[in-house]
Amino acid sequence: MRFQKLKIPAYGPFTDLELEFPTQGYDLHLIYGRNEAGKSSLLRAIRDLLFGIPAQSPDDFRHPYKALRLVGEVANSVGQTLEFQRRKGNRNTLLDKERQSLPDGALQPFLGGVDLSYFNNMFGLGSVELRDGARQLLRGEGQVGNALFSASLGGTHIQEVFDALIAESEQLFKGRSIKDVTIRPAVNRYKELLKLSRESMINPEAWDALEKELTEQEEIRANLEIELLALDRESAWIGRCADAWPVVGRWSEEVRALAELPEVPDLPSDFVERTRSARDSSNAAAQRVGNLTTQVAQLEEQLKASPDAPQILKDADLLDTLHQGLGAYQERKGSLARIEARLAGLEPGLRAQMRSLGLTGELNSLENLRLRREVRLRFDETARVFREAESKSVVCDEKLEESRREAQISRGKLEGIEQRDLTPLREALAIAAGATEASRMLPANESEVQSLVREVRDRQVLVVGAPHDPNATVELAVPTASTIREFRDRFEQLEREMLAERDKIAKARETQENLEAELRRLERRGELPSEQALRDARAHRDHGWGLVLAEWKGAGATEELVPGAPLEETFPKAIADTDRIADLLRLQAESVAQAEEKRLQIQEHKRRVMVAQEALSRCESALGQCQTEWEGQWASSGIKPRSSREMESWRDAWVEFRETLGRLRTAEAALKGRLNQVRSAREALATVLGESPGKEFLALFEEARSRVQNGEESIGRRKLIQEQLQAHLGQVVVLEKNRAGLLKAVETARTDWVAACQAVGLPDDVSPDSGTRLLEDREHLLAAFDEWTSKSLEAENIRKAQRQYEQEVAERATALCVPGDSTEAREAALWRSYDRARVVQGQREQLESQMTRARTERALAKQSEEQCAAAVGALMRLARVTERDELEPLLATIEKRQQVEGRIADFREALGGFAQGQSVHEFSSRVMNEDSDGFPNRLSQLEIGKTDKRVALAAVREALADLKRKKQEMERAGDAAAHARQQAEGVVAKLRKDASWFLRLRLAAHFLKAQIEQFRQENQGPLMEKSGRVFQAVTQGAFKSLDAEFDSRDIPVIVGRRNNGDVVQMDGLSEGSRDQLYLSLRLAALDLHLEEGHEPMPLILDDLLITFDDDRTRAILPQLADLSRRTQIFLFTHHEHVVELFRETLKEDQFTLHPFPGAEFPSIRTGRATSGMRIE
Repeated sequence: MRFQKLKIPAYGPFTDLELEFPTQGYDLHLIYGRNEAGKSSLLRAIRDLLFGIPAQSPDDFRHPYKALRLVGEVANSVGQTLEFQRRKGNRNTLLDKERQSLPDGALQPFLGGVDLSYFNNMFGLGSVELRDGARQLLRGEGQVGNALFSASLGGTHIQEVFDALIAESEQLFKGRSIKDVTIRPAVNRYKELLKLSRESMINPEAWDALEKELTEQEEIRANLEIELLALDRESAWIGRCADAWPVVGRWSEEVRALAELPEVPDLPSDFVERTRSARDSSNAAAQRVGNLTTQVAQLEEQLKASPDAPQILKDADLLDTLHQGLGAYQERKGSLARIEARLAGLEPGLRAQMRSLGLTGELNSLENLRLRREVRLRFDETARVFREAESKSVVCDEKLEESRREAQISRGKLEGIEQRDLTPLREALAIAAGATEASRMLPANESEVQSLVREVRDRQVLVVGAPHDPNATVELAVPTASTIREFRDRFEQLEREMLAERDKIAKARETQENLEAELRRLERRGELPSEQALRDARAHRDHGWGLVLAEWKGAGATEELVPGAPLEETFPKAIADTDRIADLLRLQAESVAQAEEKRLQIQEHKRRVMVAQEALSRCESALGQCQTEWEGQWASSGIKPRSSREMESWRDAWVEFRETLGRLRTAEAALKGRLNQVRSAREALATVLGESPGKEFLALFEEARSRVQNGEESIGRRKLIQEQLQAHLGQVVVLEKNRAGLLKAVETARTDWVAACQAVGLPDDVSPDSGTRLLEDREHLLAAFDEWTSKSLEAENIRKAQRQYEQEVAERATALCVPGDSTEAREAALWRSYDRARVVQGQREQLESQMTRARTERALAKQSEEQCAAAVGALMRLARVTERDELEPLLATIEKRQQVEGRIADFREALGGFAQGQSVHEFSSRVMNEDSDGFPNRLSQLEIGKTDKRVALAAVREALADLKRKKQEMERAGDAAAHARQQAEGVVAKLRKDASWFLRLRLAAHFLKAQIEQFRQENQGPLMEKSGRVFQAVTQGAFKSLDAEFDSRDIPVIVGRRNNGDVVQMDGLSEGSRDQLYLSLRLAALDLHLEEGHEPMPLILDDLLITFDDDRTRAILPQLADLSRRTQIFLFTHHEHVVELFRETLKEDQFTLHPFPGAEFPSIRTGRATSGMRIE
């Protein structure tokens, strides 16, 4: 993928930025801008365009979040193109050129599976990453696998990842204190919790006994509560009976009273209320009919006495109109007075203005002064043109004079600025730029050297028996770690074998002694002949028999059976001994068998002891041989070795000493190189500046940079003043040409002005401003004249309206015979007469309305009277009476029965509360059957019984509480055991988790190591070859190639090979060479990435060459140009000399320069292509 265009409408400091990236075979783009010009924002814009603007962006300081927008056009390797936009938001942030949403995968054909993290690591490289990668190479001692794997992943610190995995796993298991580990304390904690759980277990027998006693006490309590409840119920019944006894008597009396009252028909419960209400309503309706009849008669009499409506009411509309017009009439009188007063004041003013303008005649003659609109507009336009022509002529003269004066000032400034050649100073400053970092690092290097010297001294003490000379100690012919491990394993194996054999001997002897002791115990019980003893006895007997036969045959015995004893005594004894042994073997067969078995086992263990002693002797011989060989391994070093384990620790201390000494030598070399670099740079700066070489380097550097900066500022100021001078001189020429044309325009405008004055009647010599003021005075006079004319016409119209109103009022007053000496008086009299007539008419209409309402109410009252009479009749029929006089006694009887029934209901309700669910009759019968006189005695006996039961129940409850407390204590003990078991299970779960994580970490480290080794085996050849070619080019042939060799730990490491065949280890390379080596690895990895068919991605280099001197920069630029033929490269810089090096090293068509605003190159040619932008 490559960028063809980049547009930034709103982002960071940019507004409407547009960049085009053309390619002519080479796709290398140099983007130059001074500090704070926006290069960092442009870098972020490229990343955010591809992968989205983050939620928290630092680029909203100029434009609000919602306005941030980026536009790009990209193309991939197969020819596809896409123009898209990116906006700030949470979703649907990818848009097409029409600002329609694009799917999230729309960029996949162009990104080729690259995400943000991989893009930043693989395709982004700056001076910080370059220096950090070089330091990683030095810390990793140039291990090939790590270096190549890291380069292929865009500089990821593989060794740090590996070390972090190992450190975390070690922290889980091998920490130096409890707080640093988790597995070992977890095991101890688990054992403690198991012990606590066992100690907290409950005794089952005690638990069962407690449960049994609790059950018995609960049964006693339940029985007591039941008995107490029965007593409470009986006591409550006696109390209820005593309380209900009076109510039952009253209820019975009311029931008897109800039975004594006369019977009445079955009527509704509200019959009494309805009957009395109907009777009262009927009487009230009859009375209202009589009252309304009387009222109607009275109103008829009043209506007859009321007069008819006056004649004046016929003219009501006209009188009302005249009365409403009175206010307008009076207002017009006032307006007419004010207008006449205004006219009296206008006329003298008009005549005074006429005199001031030199006008005579009547006022109406002013109409002749009125101009047509087009004449006035033409006059104003002519005046404006004349004024502008004169003004432009004056301004031109002033500008001409000013330009001549400014040009003279610029010449004076230009003469006062000294011209300087900054080339030597720039060259010295470029050399010194590389030494600034070295100067800054000197205190740290010196501190590091001092620290390493102390560490070397401390570590040498740990290498016991080594020479005092550190170099001699390093050169000791120490056996390899594998050799020491091999001897350690041999010694330990022999020691284990010897220990095993000694253990076998000890166990066999112990068993033999036990068997012999058991055999002695068997023998102490009696003689225990063995089969061998029997065989020996029989042989002895048979030998004696042979001697006997020899004597019997006459040959004579050649020897004695038993020395010193005759044969005739010893032979019978031999026979008897043999028989005795045979009898004993038969009689004590079991004991003999046991003894025989013990003897055989004793012989077997004696054999085992001999075999083990022989093996132990061989092991001791082998151990001596191994010890001889072990001492031979150390003979050449002059070290008298101790045990293999001690010497393994000794060798670790020696290796750490050697590594520390190597770091010391490296640090000393680096310190020396930096000191030389700083000294050379200081001498170069002192020579150019004319200062003492002993002056501090940073002071010289700052002074040189200040002089260059001041010199560049002087050059810039001189150029600016030259441009200003040329501009002023050019302005003088232009203004002199314009002046002649302006003078001609003034003459033409003056001629037109004279003609315009004549057209409006003004003098020829009047100025445009005076002529305009004269016309304005005429217009003010005409405005006053127009007001005088308008007011005169308005006064006449008012007079006509007043005369008409006065005439209408006079005519009505005469017709109605109303007196009055003025229009207002006559209108007031007319209105008073009209008002009195309206009052009379209102009173008559009110009487008529009352008459109508009274008649209507009388008709309604009669209707109500009839309805009430019908209702009373219906109730009488219901009660089966024919006369109204019979209703009242019936109603009294009904009310009496209702009162008694009410009391009965009240007593029944009261008894219902006592009955508590029983029927009232059943409850009353039970109460009446009770002996009311015995209630107090029964209640007293019941209270005594309840007191006894409560005392017993309290004792049982106290015993239960004590038992439950004991049970809770036992349960808490059980809970503690359960809690301990639960904690133990939690510890086991955590232990499993930590152990699982420990295994994962170790497997991850193992897998990472295996992947690094696999990658090294697969890619070492091509990647080393490519990076070697690049390294040869960028070092300008100082190194021939890069190779892989095995160090003392049998680990392949990267080394540089010079043209003469010398090998330079990683710590032997200078800091700049390590930077070049790391860059070579990264470029080679990117080249290999492209060869494998991956989609090309733009390579972004941010001030990459800041740590390189000019020669190194010239060497690396062709490599970048060559790589740009396969992938797009952006190199950002704020150093002008880098741009100059690009111009000097590369051809014009090999790169494209994109300068930011404010970036000027007075001494070099403009780039192949430039971009326009606006930064706020």
